[in-house]
Amino acid sequence: MKIKDILPKTFFGRSLVIILIPMLILQSVLIYVFYERHWDDVGRRLVLALGGQIAYLIEDISSKNENAEFIITSKFEKAQRYFLLESKIHYNKTINDFYQHNISSLLDSALLKSLKERVKYPYKFDTKSIKNTVILYVDIGNAVIEFTVPRKTLYSSTIEVFMGFMFITALLLFFLALHFMRQQIKPLKNIMIAAEEFGKGNNNFELKPSGAHELRLLSQVFIKMRERIKNQVEQRTVMLAGIGHDLRTPLTRMKLQIALLKDINASKSLAEDVSEMREMIDAYLAFAKGEGEEKIENQNIYLFFKNII
Repeated sequence: MKIKDILPKTFFGRSLVIILIPMLILQSVLIYVFYERHWDDVGRRLVLALGGQIAYLIEDISSKNENAEFIITSKFEKAQRYFLLESKIHYNKTINDFYQHNISSLLDSALLKSLKERVKYPYKFDTKSIKNTVILYVDIGNAVIEFTVPRKTLYSSTIEVFMGFMFITALLLFFLALHFMRQQIKPLKNIMIAAEEFGKGNNNFELKPSGAHELRLLSQVFIKMRERIKNQVEQRTVMLAGIGHDLRTPLTRMKLQIALLKDINASKSLAEDVSEMREMIDAYLAFAKGEGEEKIENQNIYLFFKNII
């Protein structure tokens, strides 16, 4: 299959393709680059900030030996109040007791790659069990701390806003291109209609130059061509009328002279020749004037070839 078989057949369709394909490629590249840049930069920073909070909290509670339960509860309450980091500790458990789902999103990739820069303990995370919530499990040796944080603290909606604006802009540009292309194609269609009407013999179709500069020039050239052809047809008609008169005059004199001949057989034969010549001249002149078009008739093709044989 060739490319031209896939492309639209009309000039209007191909013009839209020429406009839309570069625009779609440009927007796709921009979205991809921005998307990757966004998660490499903003997403990594958000995950590192969360990792720093978790690392600080783990180190703070691990350094307290007295009133450990009270201190841990107090630290967890402060973390929830200031960091929106809800914490819960599981004693007598290891990290293997918790399930780690498959990495399937950019947030999962960011957590997997960037969290280990701040948290030096084994960890797992869950971004699917609870909607708009991220759960982190960190094994501190004698227990596993479960951290629950809202997804919005790790995920920026900038990319959705950016893609929304890109989509709306692309849609707007598409309709603008559609409107302007139709306005540019309309004068070309008028020229086509004028040419068809002129071919049918309608010389009164009004064609006004409009559209782009090249289309205006094309309209003007067509109008001039139509006028030249009309002048040539009129001159030909006048010339053929004169030729017809000049040819019929000697034929008429010959016919009168033949009528005066005493030899009846000779005069009859010459009269038939002159009559046939007159008919041939009339048919030729009528054809040259465009008046002698042949009529279409149904014929029996069997009898036609039989007569020829």
